[in-house]
Amino acid sequence: MSRVEGTLSPAAPAGKSSCANLKALFGKRYRVRHEESYYAERAEFRAQEEVWLQIIACAGTPRNCPPKDLTRYTHIYPFGSDTLAVYKAGRQTVVVKRLLAVGCQVETVGDDGTTLLFPVALFPEVAKIVHPLRRRVASEAERGRLRRLSEVHSPFRKIPFTETPEAGLVCVRRGRDGSEHLQLGNGAFALPSVEVR
Repeated sequence: MSRVEGTLSPAAPAGKSSCANLKALFGKRYRVRHEESYYAERAEFRAQEEVWLQIIACAGTPRNCPPKDLTRYTHIYPFGSDTLAVYKAGRQTVVVKRLLAVGCQVETVGDDGTTLLFPVALFPEVAKIVHPLRRRVASEAERGRLRRLSEVHSPFRKIPFTETPEAGLVCVRRGRDGSEHLQLGNGAFALPSVEVR
C-alpha cells in the first residue's frame, strides 16, 4: 500500500516510481492533468505521488473543468507500472462492450460508472473509443500567423515614433478605414487637415 492507507496504489521503492507516467508517455499529444488530491498533497510528498495522481480527461468533460470535478467524468489514469485504468462514467453498456472487445478487463462496476484495466500497449485502441482530450498544438505557420495578428492588434505593441522639429515625437497611425492620423508625443491626435468648401 502507498503512504496513504486505503488507496489501491502499490508502494513504490524509494526514489523510483512503479507507475506509468502519463505525462512522459502521452503528454505531447494529450492533455495530462492532476486529480484534486494532488493540490492538497504536502510539498515533500508531492514529487513522489505526482505520477499516481495524473489523469487524462476524455470527451464529455467540460472545457475548464476544475480539478475537483475531473474524476466525475470519463478519464484515464495509471494503475501500475504497465497498466492503465479507464473510468467510464455513466451506464453506457455499448462503450463498455467496445472496451472489453479491444482487451480491457473489468475492475469495478458501480451505479455511477465502470472501471476497466488495460495494458499501456492498448492505449491507441482505447483512445479511439473514449476520445481523450488532446493538447492544442499549432504548426509553425499558424504560430507565425498568430504572432503577426498580435503585433497588429495588441494594445501593447511598439509603435515607431519619429522626431520632427515642429511637433517633437510623432507617429503615423492608420485607422481601420485606411485613414492616417498623426499621434503626437504627448498622446494627442492631430487630425488630418480637411478642405472646407
